[in-house]
Amino acid sequence: FNDYSLVQVLTLPELHMGDPGSARKLSDSLKPLITDDLLHVNPKGRKGYQQPNVATVLATSNHPDAAYLDSDDRRWDIYETRASGMPDELGKRLYAFLKGPRGPGVLYGLFMAVDLSTYHAHAHAPHSSSKERAIEAGQDEVRVELSEAYRLRQGPFARAVFTQQECLEYLQALGIDTGRHGGTWVTHVVRGAPIRAEPVGRTRVGRQYLRLWAARRDDPEKLKRLSEGELRKLLGPQDGPVL
Repeated sequence: FNDYSLVQVLTLPELHMGDPGSARKLSDSLKPLITDDLLHVNPKGRKGYQQPNVATVLATSNHPDAAYLDSDDRRWDIYETRASGMPDELGKRLYAFLKGPRGPGVLYGLFMAVDLSTYHAHAHAPHSSSKERAIEAGQDEVRVELSEAYRLRQGPFARAVFTQQECLEYLQALGIDTGRHGGTWVTHVVRGAPIRAEPVGRTRVGRQYLRLWAARRDDPEKLKRLSEGELRKLLGPQDGPVL
């Protein structure tokens, strides 16, 4: 059920990354709410329907690794404050004023006074130094190691095609435990920036068929036109992790 998306402003207070797999799932679930023109709403106990997307998503956090952000993220604008904590007495007075009869009108006046003449609603979010720090802080070790292997064209990325299992074995050889959901975690990482991998086919390895992937730089559309035998030759021998 997602009828929470009917609101005009969705607030996510005290956001924190927690488990990297959960953080990626949360980020993916918010993408339609941030960018889609139409939302498919599924109220509990009622028939689903579509409506124009008017939602704005606001999140706050005390943690620099609060969310999973791709290195080329274009959805989130990050504002960072390093101000000291507000004294308790001042905080009580501020919130008492905001909840009072003048609070909403004063906030409305402040917001209406902001100059939006240079604002472009459909432009990519600014890539500020605060955002760079948030992206770096949100990097998990699986994404860090696979992204580095991709950059250096080593490990599973030494060839044009690779398998999920190769990535898992490569990480295991580095001493990284991906846990029970390692396959899902790896798939999220290779689909995202900078690898941007796509499935290009399947081939038999031992007694099972494995899905083959190719990074965007290796032209997945061209590789999809190859036969299983041709893809198998590109994959090479599968007798252990490629380091």
